[in-house]
Amino acid sequence: MIPEIEMTDLVRKHFINWNQPPLSATADLLSRQFANERELDLSGVMLVMPTTRAGYRLQELLIDISEQHELIFTPPMTTTIGNVPELLYRPSRPLASALAQSLAWVQALQQTPSAELRQFTRLIPQVDDMTTWRTLGALLSSWHQELASDGLMFPDVLKAGEQVEVFQEHKRWQALDKVQRRYLDVLHNAGLWDQQSARLVAIEKNECSTDKQVFLIGLVDLNTVFRKILTQITSQVTAVVFGDPEQQDWFDNFGCLDHKQWQKSTFDIRDDDILLVDQPGDLAKMLVCELRRLAGNYLIDEIGVSVPDASMVSPITQTLADQHIRTFDTRGSSIGNTRPFVMLELVIAWLSAATFESFAKLVRHPDMYDWIVRKTGNDHWLSELDQYQNNRLPFFFSTDAAHQWFGDTDLRGRPVYANLEQVYQVVLQLVQTVFVEIETGGTATLPETKSMRPLAEWSNPWRNFLVSIYSERVLDQNSVAERRTLRACQILMRSFVEMEQSGSLLAKPVAGTDAIQWVLAYCSGEFIVDPAPENSLALAGWLDTPWDETPVAMLTSINEGHVPSSENSSLFIPNSIRTQLGLVDNLRRYSRDAWSLGLIINSRRITKLFVLRKNEDGDPMLPSRLLLTGDPQRVALRAKRLFGEIEMEHPGGPTESANRPQKQQLVIPRPATDTEPINSMRVTDFKAYLQCPYRFYLTRVLRLGRLADTAEELDGARFGSLLHDVVENFGRSENKNSADAQVIEAYVLDCLDRFAQARFGRLPMPAVSVQLAQARLRLKAFAEWQADHRRDAYEIFEVEREKTRFSFDVDGQPFEIRGQIDRIDVNHQRKTIGVFDYKTNDQRKGPREYHQTKQQEWTDLQLPLYKYLLNEFDLPCDYKIEYGLILLARDTNKIYLEVADWSDAELHEARELALEIMRDVRAGKFWPPADKNVPSYLDDFAAICQTSVFQRWLAEDSGDVDSIHVTRPDFAIGGVGENRSDEGFESGNSFRSRL
Repeated sequence: MIPEIEMTDLVRKHFINWNQPPLSATADLLSRQFANERELDLSGVMLVMPTTRAGYRLQELLIDISEQHELIFTPPMTTTIGNVPELLYRPSRPLASALAQSLAWVQALQQTPSAELRQFTRLIPQVDDMTTWRTLGALLSSWHQELASDGLMFPDVLKAGEQVEVFQEHKRWQALDKVQRRYLDVLHNAGLWDQQSARLVAIEKNECSTDKQVFLIGLVDLNTVFRKILTQITSQVTAVVFGDPEQQDWFDNFGCLDHKQWQKSTFDIRDDDILLVDQPGDLAKMLVCELRRLAGNYLIDEIGVSVPDASMVSPITQTLADQHIRTFDTRGSSIGNTRPFVMLELVIAWLSAATFESFAKLVRHPDMYDWIVRKTGNDHWLSELDQYQNNRLPFFFSTDAAHQWFGDTDLRGRPVYANLEQVYQVVLQLVQTVFVEIETGGTATLPETKSMRPLAEWSNPWRNFLVSIYSERVLDQNSVAERRTLRACQILMRSFVEMEQSGSLLAKPVAGTDAIQWVLAYCSGEFIVDPAPENSLALAGWLDTPWDETPVAMLTSINEGHVPSSENSSLFIPNSIRTQLGLVDNLRRYSRDAWSLGLIINSRRITKLFVLRKNEDGDPMLPSRLLLTGDPQRVALRAKRLFGEIEMEHPGGPTESANRPQKQQLVIPRPATDTEPINSMRVTDFKAYLQCPYRFYLTRVLRLGRLADTAEELDGARFGSLLHDVVENFGRSENKNSADAQVIEAYVLDCLDRFAQARFGRLPMPAVSVQLAQARLRLKAFAEWQADHRRDAYEIFEVEREKTRFSFDVDGQPFEIRGQIDRIDVNHQRKTIGVFDYKTNDQRKGPREYHQTKQQEWTDLQLPLYKYLLNEFDLPCDYKIEYGLILLARDTNKIYLEVADWSDAELHEARELALEIMRDVRAGKFWPPADKNVPSYLDDFAAICQTSVFQRWLAEDSGDVDSIHVTRPDFAIGGVGENRSDEGFESGNSFRSRL
């Protein structure tokens, strides 16, 4: 612990009234002090800014002043507080990077005996569980850095604990002290120096110095180490302080807050400026309402939106985009959201789990997709990927691909998955280059991802992997997305180099997936800031908000936990210990946020504060304590409003209908009129036409169908198809006319196992395994039924004969029907021919229920039309024909044979309806779409047919079927849309020039 600070000389303080934009006032201060008639020379100045963005903005203001007065401008050194110490002293040894420190902590933990580890963690990670070791090391590293920034080490927590009655963590912190010592030893043995320790040594040896004038701009909360550094250069330091002139004694000798004084702060906030909203979606809409009220008075760049809760950025951005208002997040985008970073995460996921889902996500990644297309020369594999998933429902894709291959063929004998197999091999070969050297031309198999190497040796292979993907791409830096990709690649490459340099700190070898996870964790805190687009609304974090130059501030989420921030429960270091040690505690957090709010309110013309009642999960939220300060009577009235019922303060706010066009934007496409006449149908097509002629057109004429890779189990059609294939195979076997149930059962179950393994692999999805077990139960029941059926003198005559056809004479022209009858049985004793169809539906329904409504209207003509297909079979002419369904239903206690009882008149009616459908299909009558009485998720064409769209026929009724009419929105901020209205934001001079 460093000694108490002794002030030999006082830091100069320059106090600026906070009733003006702080950065503009700072720029004026610097120009008055350092400008002459010819130049504004700030080369001997170091500006220490509260945020990086504030530093950029101050530089812009200084340039503006120089240009305005035609001065030669020499910029100052601009930095933030975290970088200052290393500019004031020269360490005797190289400082350990963040990655090196992370590795050293893990090495120290792995050197710690299990008995000591159990003093602060219940879970002792396995030796190769690098994720848990890294997480535990990151936790200790955060404590170390926070304590060391105030000149403290882990033993100091023990000393502070002695002053707190309830402190019971002595053994825990004694063990942590030993780990900390090991961590420092690991760095020392590697010739590196922990940054925090180096600073303490520099202070102790009085090594801090500089030849520059140091200006601390609005730094109101300095840690102990930084204060101690400043005592060695006080004659060169000026603290620029912003506040109320009557409260100058609320700041200490360093220009920092006197936290006890700031607990008494009050704010003059009008009740009309506090906007109470119920939930996050309402907040974004009310924000739009406030922007509308300002239209005509302020430019878009004169309004700033503060978003202390980062989770609110997305809903605010989306709502404003719906109103044609562009936004810009000043915090930038996390590297974790960039394409290269996500792609590496997907590679890890696939190598770690080898599931089909992880492989599909990887190859669909835009950059991986582009690379694959360049390598293979086509993208036909993408549809094959969906087909493969639909047909096989693979779980561990690598197992299926390596052992089951892609052997399916189409009706012409061509491989179904040839392109997908090629993609699988090229991706495997790409990934294999990371793990092993491969020979050209061989068949790739999934590499052994648990092969262990020293961490440093993984740097070059992973770097080459990234180069392979992006080396042939030309990235346009004018594109926001491609600029982010380029910047992310630069950060990752730098991280790979750092891994190569620091990897020796970790003694034990690691797997390749663990190595890349080290890199991703190391750079995950990086943010990529894009240039602000023109005419966009800035969304700033709370720390940046006080330094915005906008005259209007919209402060969102002014709730406890956000403003002021607080932390009442912290693992191992509770708030009481923090106060005892002088660390950042809730008292300091409150003071900082109180000062920030005061600076915002006093330096802006308009400040609106949005208070949420509920979070996105519907949980209640408390308003900020900062809103409940001042006169008790006024506080009581405000509290009553904040905690009372919410009134509709903006009844005219934006609604979804505000920008809705008055006509339908998407018209249901009409069937084409120039297609070739249809003169052939399957017997199953008649049901589809009766259900909806338009959907018949989409599926049978245009050949459209639903294809997705989201299925995790067999749907009804595929489950039925599997059972159909088994019983069909049985009907072709030598055992088809056996009367022994055990023989039949053994055959059909063996057939099911063979089919299942061929289609779904040896390790199918869990849900599929359950369904296969259900199929076994149904087939066992089928075996019992089939044996009884055979003993009743029925013989299987034919199953699923292909190319069975019959031609009708329809108005003098032939019209063909075709189909495959599931099963034809002959009973010579009864002189009966059985025409049977298998059904696997869960309900027991007979042919009449399947083919007709309760009002005896035909909905399906399959069985009645089978009568005409029998002409192609050599069957006795004098036998009676019976039509039936063999129900392989959920009730596995029994298999049912339901025989139709249709009269000759009904069958004739079915024939006449079939002929009518043939005429309509030949004439191209496929309009209009029918309303299907099923949920939209069961209707593959609900979106095309606009099943759930209210007044979907409005566009056609209005006359112009083919046109798409879009109305202009009734609200747009000036400068955002293509044409700026005269009634938009003020088009005159900016706020700064009007001051």
